[in-house]
Amino acid sequence: MKKIIFLILIINSGLILAAPPGLPFEIISNGYGARAYSMGGVGVTTPFDASLLLWNPSLLDSITRNELLFSFEPLYSDALINFASFAYPAGKIGGFGITLAYLNYGKYEIMSKEGNTEGEEGVSDILFAIGYGKNLFAGVQVGLNIKVAIKSFGNETFTGYNSDIGFFKSFENIDFGIVFKDILPLKIKFTYEEESFYPAVRAGITFKFFDEKLKLSTEVEKYFLNVNPEFLAGIEYFLFDNFVLRAGGNSNAILGAGTGIKYQNIFLDYALNLSETTILHKVSLHYKFGGYEIGLKAEPEIFSPLSVNKKTYIRINAKTKYEIYKWKVELRNKKGEIIKIWEGAGQPYDTVIWDGLKPDGMPQPEGEYFARLILTDETDNTIKSDEITIKLSSSEKFLMPLIGE
Repeated sequence: MKKIIFLILIINSGLILAAPPGLPFEIISNGYGARAYSMGGVGVTTPFDASLLLWNPSLLDSITRNELLFSFEPLYSDALINFASFAYPAGKIGGFGITLAYLNYGKYEIMSKEGNTEGEEGVSDILFAIGYGKNLFAGVQVGLNIKVAIKSFGNETFTGYNSDIGFFKSFENIDFGIVFKDILPLKIKFTYEEESFYPAVRAGITFKFFDEKLKLSTEVEKYFLNVNPEFLAGIEYFLFDNFVLRAGGNSNAILGAGTGIKYQNIFLDYALNLSETTILHKVSLHYKFGGYEIGLKAEPEIFSPLSVNKKTYIRINAKTKYEIYKWKVELRNKKGEIIKIWEGAGQPYDTVIWDGLKPDGMPQPEGEYFARLILTDETDNTIKSDEITIKLSSSEKFLMPLIGE
């Protein structure tokens, strides 16, 4: 028969953010999504997936495409956390999100107020949340979520409500965010006692290097209680365009590590969480579709300035939430050097043309080149597309003329 101490172990050791004991709904303090989980729990400055609704609702206005996220985390025995979230970009109106999370503790021993054993019951938490984020001015985003949590002890259920408010601002190489958590002074009454929601504040900053391939994040969280603040730090490095490594930790001696793989619009993330007493795993599946998409496409992708096909046409897709203030297409060689830039104000051209030549009229060296679209919108937000690869080659099989030429 499982003992009540089993439940206490899950509450105090199994949740990444290690919130103060006595919170009425432990599910509210869980780390959502494998990405933040693997980075030690940092999440208020890293807009990446639909889990941001519960990290910092202001980041909802950073979402440009419809996003679905499913996350699964086994704990101990039959205990587990499942999580699903959806984020929707609504143009200049802002961004919306909805989340459903389920924390199952399994069964534990019920004891009366007098200390008598009364059998076993299942225990679980359900969290439902909706959120909204909007740019206010000059790229400063603000967001609000409303959370409804239901705790079940066997046939008894107890419901609580609360809300977070967050702020976010992105600069060229730095992102800053702050969230005020559980701001409503509400209490939840259980069978034998009443518990309060403890407000907290969390602030974070992310530094971006090497064209955002490397991100370093650090955060601090303080509950408005007589407890020490928690410090968190994480690192994320894109080893390749479709493969990322992550690691992090916090001042509660909890370490995280993980990886992510991208295939077209599908992201699969894995996280490992280590503490003095536990080893936990989390897997997240993240899918983007529709919405506002930017990108480039080269036609043809392989050409030679010495062949019949002397140039490539770089098609530009630039559909954004806010009006475009300025744009540029950067073309780099393998060394990362910019060899050509097309730029302008307002909406970009449909197409830019590259002839593969140096300024002196001689051909560029054979090899791969990389093009990226960079936009700045009316909110002073910078948006970057994925890189595309264009290859210069004089190989005979690429010298055939295009059909119709």
